[in-house]
Amino acid sequence: MDSRPLFVAAGALAVLGIAAASHAALSPDFIAQMESEADALAKKRIAVEFHTRNGNYSRHPELSGGRSLMPDERLDIARKIDMLPGVGGVHWAREERLQIDRAAAEDPLFCERRIAAILKSRSIRFDEASARLDPTSAALLDEVAEALRPCVGGLIAIIGHTDDNGDPVANRALSEQRAERVRQALAQRGIPADDFVIEGMGSTKPMEGLDPADPANRRIEFKLLQKAPLVPTAVDAPGAG
Repeated sequence: MDSRPLFVAAGALAVLGIAAASHAALSPDFIAQMESEADALAKKRIAVEFHTRNGNYSRHPELSGGRSLMPDERLDIARKIDMLPGVGGVHWAREERLQIDRAAAEDPLFCERRIAAILKSRSIRFDEASARLDPTSAALLDEVAEALRPCVGGLIAIIGHTDDNGDPVANRALSEQRAERVRQALAQRGIPADDFVIEGMGSTKPMEGLDPADPANRRIEFKLLQKAPLVPTAVDAPGAG
């Protein structure tokens, strides 16, 4: 007996099953559930839209609003919505992206301020006496990379610091190694490595008000050295026309 028709029938049923599952995943009830969970996370501070501009359901919600929030708050809410079961990734509305780009163009310290806000109560962590990144810092580095994206093409210093425990020469070398490791991690997240210079300060610049031996002095800082160069248009370019 030829078993090929059975295989064909089984394959057809599998395709129909996948199609039915996909349809169920985008059913009104399922979308309503995701909307409810996303709205609970956004707390009316960010608008979450699970429909395309054509009115179709989408598992890739568009986010907008939240301009009164600190950058790290917006990123935290977006990340939590992105992790909801059924969500296939989030993106900001075009108007929001343009607003961020305009702010970056108008404020030379825009990206530096965004990163400072993100790192205000958190820090990029490393293993003890090592330049190996603590795995718990991965999500924080994701946020830093996102904050840097509007300023790609500029020149930013990554500055490593330590406390004053141990040998000063070894501390300076370690702080530079940690800054280099952060540069590599950000390059893996799409920020060109050439956009950074690294510097290791060791224990020479403790945080204001802290004892030099305080472990809180072990930190990474970012400082804008040069904005992204403006690309001349045909009208602006010398000799144009």
